[in-house]
Amino acid sequence: MIPKKKRITIMVIAIVVIMLIIIIAGLLLYLKTDMFKSNKTLFAKYIGQNMENLKALETTLQEANYEETFKNNKYTENSEIKMNYTENIGTTSENTNNDINKLKLVVEGQTDKTNKYDYKNIKLLNDNNQVANVEYIQNDNTYGLKFSDLFKQYVLVENNNLKNLLNKIGYTDEQVANIPDSIETSILENISFTEEEIENLKNKYLDIINQNVSNEKFKKEKNQTIVINQKNIIANAYILSLSKEEMNNIYIKILENLKQDEIILGKLEKIQNCLNVINIFNSESAINIKEDFVEKVESTIQEITQTNIGNDEFNITVYESDGQTVSTSINGKDYEVYCDFLFDESENFIEIGVIESGEENKKYTLKYNQNEINLTIKDGNDEELTNITYTQTTKINDRNYTKNIVVKREGLDNRIELTMTQNLNIIDNFSEEVVLDNQNSIQLNQLEENNLKQIVNRISEGINGKIESLQQEINKEEINKVFEVMGIVKTQNILEGTGISEVEKNRFNSIFDMLKGENLNSDQVIQAIESIKGYLNNMETISNQELKLEISRSQNNEELAETLKAFIEKDKSRKYNIGIEYDENGLVKYLILTIVEER
Repeated sequence: MIPKKKRITIMVIAIVVIMLIIIIAGLLLYLKTDMFKSNKTLFAKYIGQNMENLKALETTLQEANYEETFKNNKYTENSEIKMNYTENIGTTSENTNNDINKLKLVVEGQTDKTNKYDYKNIKLLNDNNQVANVEYIQNDNTYGLKFSDLFKQYVLVENNNLKNLLNKIGYTDEQVANIPDSIETSILENISFTEEEIENLKNKYLDIINQNVSNEKFKKEKNQTIVINQKNIIANAYILSLSKEEMNNIYIKILENLKQDEIILGKLEKIQNCLNVINIFNSESAINIKEDFVEKVESTIQEITQTNIGNDEFNITVYESDGQTVSTSINGKDYEVYCDFLFDESENFIEIGVIESGEENKKYTLKYNQNEINLTIKDGNDEELTNITYTQTTKINDRNYTKNIVVKREGLDNRIELTMTQNLNIIDNFSEEVVLDNQNSIQLNQLEENNLKQIVNRISEGINGKIESLQQEINKEEINKVFEVMGIVKTQNILEGTGISEVEKNRFNSIFDMLKGENLNSDQVIQAIESIKGYLNNMETISNQELKLEISRSQNNEELAETLKAFIEKDKSRKYNIGIEYDENGLVKYLILTIVEER
C-alpha cells in the first residue's frame, strides 16, 4: 500500500499534468482554431487573409515554374504578335479591311541569364514584307540597340552614371535631377510586396479598425450559403455594421496613414525612377506619381469630410469556410463591392465586382491553374458594354516552353484581338552568339561631348526619317482610329491651327530640344544645323550677336542652311548658345543662335 504522503504527491502531480494539458490544449485551440475568439478578432483574422490571397495570385502570375526551368539555362526564342480588328460586327457591313490587320511583329532571341546575355531581333512586317528592324542586346551591365535598316552598329549605353551621359548630350542638371544613375532592371521584383511587408500592412490597417470600433459592432451568422464560381459554399459570416459617419471616420484614418505609408510610397518611388528616364524625352507629360497619389488621397479626405453627414448604414462582411476567407463585401445604400476567392486542386478563382443601383456594371473574373490563365473584364451596362478577355495557355517540358496569349476587347459592334505565340527552347550553345566589339558597336558613355552629340543627332534624324517613311507606307490615321474607337488610347486632341496631335507635337519638339546648349563650338553648331536643315524656313538678324531661325514643319530653305554653315566656318574660334522659342500651341517656332561674347 502506497503511503498517504506519497499518494498525495502523486495526486498533485497528476492534477498539475492534467491542468497543463488543458492549458496547452486551450492555447492550441485558440491559436489553431476559432474557438473562444471574439467576433471582432475573427473578423480581423479573415479580412486580413484577403492580402494573403492576393499575394498567392501574384506568385502564380509570375510563372515561377517557367523562371525556375529557364533561369539557369541558355535558350532561344521565337515569337509572333498580331492584331486583328473587326467593325460593324453582326451586320451586313461587317469589315476586317484595316491596315492594322496587315501588321505582324516577329521576335527571334537568345538568352543566357547566368551570364547576363540577352539578344532580340525584332522585325515589323506589313503584309508579310519587312518594313522595320530593331535589334536589342544586353551584355552584362551594357544595353544596346541597332536600327538594322538604318545603321550598321549597335548603340550601347552602360547602366551607370546616366546623369553624366545625359548632361553631355545636352540635358540640364534640372532636367536630370530625378534620373537615377542606374536603372533597376528587375522593376517587377522591386515593386512586389514581400511577406514581411504584407504582414506589416495587414497589422497596421487592421489595428485602425480594432482601435476605433467597439465589440458590439461585430456579429456572426453561421452556416450561410453563398455562390462562388457557380458553386454553393457553406460559410460563416463575420459582419461589421457602421453608420456612414463611423465608416467615413475609419476611412479617413486609413487614408491619413496611407498617404505617409513608407512601404506604399517606397513602391511608388521605384516605379517613378523608371518613369523619370522615359519622361526626360517628353518632359511636358511627366508626372510625379508619388505626389499625385498623395494629392488624390488628400482630395478624397476633403471630399469625405465635407459630406460626412447621414444615418445610412454600411456593412462589411467577410465569409469564412474551413478556415479560409472565401468572400468579402462592402454594402452601402446604393452599391456593393465584393471580392470572391475559391482555391482548390483543379482551379483557382478570384472575382471582384461592383454593383450600383442593383446593376452589376463592373466585374473582373480570374481563373487560373498551373497551365492556364483566364481573365475576363466586364465594364459598363448593356447599353454601353465593354468586355475584355485575356487567355494564356502554357506547356512546359524539360527542354521547351510554349505560351499562347489571346487578348480580346469587344464593344457593342467592334472587336480587336491580339494574339501572341512564344516558343522557348533550351539549348547547350548558341549557333551564332552576338559578340560586341569596336567594329560593330559604339559605346556612348565613352564618347567625348562633341562626338556624342553628333552621334545622337544622326540617330535622331535617322529615326525620324524612318518614322516618316513608315507613316507613308502604313495608314497611321486608320490605325489610330481603331485604338480610339476601342478606347485603348484617348482621342487625340488636334492642336488648333496645327493639324497635329499632342503626341506628334512632343515628337516634333524632341528633335530640337536636344540641340539646346551653351558655349557650343562651331563644329557642334554646324552639326546641329545639318540635322535640322529640312525644317529651316527663314532667318532674322536680331543683332550682331543674335540670329533668329524660323522653324517650319512643311517648308524649308536648304540654301539658308548652307549660308549659315558658311558663316560659322569663317570664324571657328567663336562659341554659341542655342535657345528655343515656342508658338502659342507649344510647338517649336524659332531657334535662337547667340554668339557668346569673349571676356
